[in-house]
Amino acid sequence: MTKTFIETLAEKKKISVEYAIDSFKDALSNVYLSEYEGANIDVEYNKNNDSFIIHRNFKVVSDEFADDENSSYDDENEIPLSKAKKINPKISINATIGQDITLEGLDKHLQKKIMQTLNHNISIESNKFIYKNWNDKKGKVISSEVISEENGKYTVKINEEIFGILPYDEQIKGEKLQLGKKYSFFVKDVLEHSRDWPIILSRADIGLIKYFINLNVPEVQENIIEIKKIARLAGIKTKIVVNSLQEGIDPIGSMIGPGGSRINAIKKEINNEQIDIVKYNDDLKTYITNICYPVKINSVIISDDLISIICNESENNTDMQKLIGRQGSNIKLIQKLLDRTVEIISVSELDELKNDISVNNEKVEYSNFGLKNTRKSFTPTPRRDKSDTGTTDYEDLMNEFNKD
Repeated sequence: MTKTFIETLAEKKKISVEYAIDSFKDALSNVYLSEYEGANIDVEYNKNNDSFIIHRNFKVVSDEFADDENSSYDDENEIPLSKAKKINPKISINATIGQDITLEGLDKHLQKKIMQTLNHNISIESNKFIYKNWNDKKGKVISSEVISEENGKYTVKINEEIFGILPYDEQIKGEKLQLGKKYSFFVKDVLEHSRDWPIILSRADIGLIKYFINLNVPEVQENIIEIKKIARLAGIKTKIVVNSLQEGIDPIGSMIGPGGSRINAIKKEINNEQIDIVKYNDDLKTYITNICYPVKINSVIISDDLISIICNESENNTDMQKLIGRQGSNIKLIQKLLDRTVEIISVSELDELKNDISVNNEKVEYSNFGLKNTRKSFTPTPRRDKSDTGTTDYEDLMNEFNKD
């Protein structure tokens, strides 16, 4: 048996037939009354021919009353007897006569508004179904096809009946997705109330990075290597802090994989975004030194609200430029990893600050003065060598993948 339009609509949108009928009635009624305010109408659904009819009711009044300019005649709800008799010759004054109006009989602009209102009403109920069934999928990664792009956002086909939205601010900077191609998406959120599809997808979230790390690095799945923290500027760079939970396991080498196979597999999934792997250390200064690699910093000054990284002098200030990064990208990532405000100071700038400070005309010890404003706890850290830290020699391994 062929399904009616309403039955097909209800099945597609995962709503009841009764709700689909009521939504269509409400849409017809609201749009019609917005055009003919005050009209007395009823809306009926005829299942036999799968159609909706607007019954507009008029009260029959005398012709004299209708023609009297001083009367309260309402042409929206009243009709002269002479006109009413053309419809029903037996009609009388004070009786009610109806006019049947089909959807096809309405102006095109009203038809369009009705369908827009219907779509909105049904979307509210349909989104409730999606929210109920997808809310527990937040934080998961799906592979789905991109089907359209409009006003900077992509629509993604999750299955035959459900779609997701990839907003502009959840995209990888500089990535242009191909229509008809499948990509991996992080399910960022599922909205209970939305005018659009309620599933919000992301390719910029660090959850996508975590997913591909687990997929490509078995040591992470086996809890041999721990992911301490991830900082990301999608499309620019990601920094991943790792720690080994088993003696003798090099966390950086494990992340990179033989010939860079593991890190390259992750990069391929995120539009070849640059990835830095950082070795964690419980000692904050050593940890900061690792974060700044491959730049070898001079020292670190740590205060309550600020971390100052002292950078060695280099030709054309290349080391400082690397620490800051293009448009400040690297320093932003460093701040994300440390959850602190970070500034980069050259050795010469530090010397100038030192020369400007005196206390009672006596020499000031390094630990007794602060940099810029009221910063305290100035404790320079000498450059490390590998023998001091106990770390494995991974410089050659990282050179290929950790260049700024």
